[in-house]
Amino acid sequence: MSTLWRLNPKFLNNTKYHTRDILFFNRVPKTGSETLIELMLRLGERNHFQNARSPFAKPTGVYWSFEKQKEEAHRILDLMEEDAFAYAEHANYVNFRQFHLPQPIYINLVRDPVERVISWYYYKRTPWNSLQCSKLPGKFENRTHYTKTLRIAC
Repeated sequence: MSTLWRLNPKFLNNTKYHTRDILFFNRVPKTGSETLIELMLRLGERNHFQNARSPFAKPTGVYWSFEKQKEEAHRILDLMEEDAFAYAEHANYVNFRQFHLPQPIYINLVRDPVERVISWYYYKRTPWNSLQCSKLPGKFENRTHYTKTLRIAC
């Protein structure tokens, strides 16, 4: 028996499980998330809801253990100071209900995969990213790393 029926939006939409006004934007890199965060900040000021995001240096939450998921779910909800709250972080889905916590409404952005790779290629060569990345090994890439362009053969 096929399980594709589960991909119906009616079964995937988690808004029916939310019990409080909590929005979780689990962002995907290089899909326009900074623009959406800026929009959320402006809408928050206008519509009186709180915004928070993960610290810049926080590693992406990809493979969290059950305990780490529980810790992060509590950490995120502890940031909430107002009735309406929006939070953004590079993280995989966490089912807050398994910890008996209010389930946020998840949103995300997607982008054409080729455009995303091109964007990532140039982003890695920006001055602010290069400076941040040089702090770990304590050195910069060679000059050609920053000046080369991406050539795509079709």
